[in-house]
Amino acid sequence: MLRRAPPEVPDISGFDMTPMIDVTFQLIIFFMLVMDMSSTTHQKLDQPSARHAIKLVEADEVVVNVEADGKLKVFGKVVSDDGLETLLTAHRKSRSSDFPVLIRADKSAPFERIQLIMTMTQHVGGVHRLRFGAKMEGKR
Repeated sequence: MLRRAPPEVPDISGFDMTPMIDVTFQLIIFFMLVMDMSSTTHQKLDQPSARHAIKLVEADEVVVNVEADGKLKVFGKVVSDDGLETLLTAHRKSRSSDFPVLIRADKSAPFERIQLIMTMTQHVGGVHRLRFGAKMEGKR
């Protein structure tokens, strides 16, 4: 009776790069999403100027942009008054601590819109710092 010879085991002297490529693609996707998010929070507005300003970046900050016509934008999307209140309430409930809010308004935006946001943050609660965006005098 003839016996078959066992199959040859291929010599693997290389390194499997598949997991490394998978991780690289995951990182690329992550950074693309993060970069998109940061660019949508600060839209181009003609802000009022200030002589003294502090450049402060806070983690977990909700940025509310008020356009010249009074439209509210949060995370790059136009929101209604009720939508903003719902968003702030959901943000408060999803956090274990209070969060900051930054109001960035166009200098020709109606003050009533800014006052509405200030009242809303007080009503919703959970806001530990309310800041206003401005540009330094002499800068464009």
